[in-house]
Amino acid sequence: MKIQSLIKVVAVASLAGCASTPATSRNVSPDFSFSERSDLGLVVLSGRLSNDCKYGENPRATLFIYSDFDKLHPVGKVPLDAASSFGASAPASGVRFATRELRPGSYEIREVAFEHVSLIRTHLDIPFRVEAGKAVYLGEIHASLLNCNGFPAYNLQISDAWERDRQFLQDELKNVRPEEVAKAVVQCPEKVACTGPMP
Repeated sequence: MKIQSLIKVVAVASLAGCASTPATSRNVSPDFSFSERSDLGLVVLSGRLSNDCKYGENPRATLFIYSDFDKLHPVGKVPLDAASSFGASAPASGVRFATRELRPGSYEIREVAFEHVSLIRTHLDIPFRVEAGKAVYLGEIHASLLNCNGFPAYNLQISDAWERDRQFLQDELKNVRPEEVAKAVVQCPEKVACTGPMP
C-alpha cells in the first residue's frame, strides 16, 4: 500500500498489560574520569520533546537502549522531555542532556515510548558501539507528539547538535574533555521507522 504521508496517524491502543518496569541506567557522576573507570565507555546524547497539545497536557517520552547480549531487557533509559524528574540538564531550554555509562559492546536504540493518554511505542533498530575508555556522541533525538488531542502520532528527528551539546558536557563532566568525545550521530534505518506509530 502506498504511503501517502510520512506521518502516519493511527488510533492508540492501550498497553495496560505490559511487562515489568525496564532496568534503568544512571546519569554519570559529575566527577567521572576515564583514568579511574577505563573499563567503561560513555554514551552522550541530548533529547527534546515537542507536542501540539492544546489543553496544558504534559506528555512524556523515554528512549530505551538495549544490548546485543540481551534483546529482552533494556540496559538503559533516557528521558527526552525536559519536565521529567529522571536525569538532569537545562530543562529551561527544553533540551535534556544525558550521559550514560555502558560496558564495551554493541547496542541499539530499540524504541522511544510516548506517555500521554495511553502508551505509544516506536519500533526502532538503531545500532551503535561503545568502546572502553571512550565517549561517543549519538546526537540530539527530537521526539514530536502530533495530533495530541485526536489520534496521536509521532515523529522522530535525529541531528548533530554537538556545538551546543559540548557546552553541556563541559558543564556536567569536568574530567571529560570535548576532544575526547567521538561523534557518531545515529540515523533512522528507514525514514518511515521514525514516523508512526507503525501498525
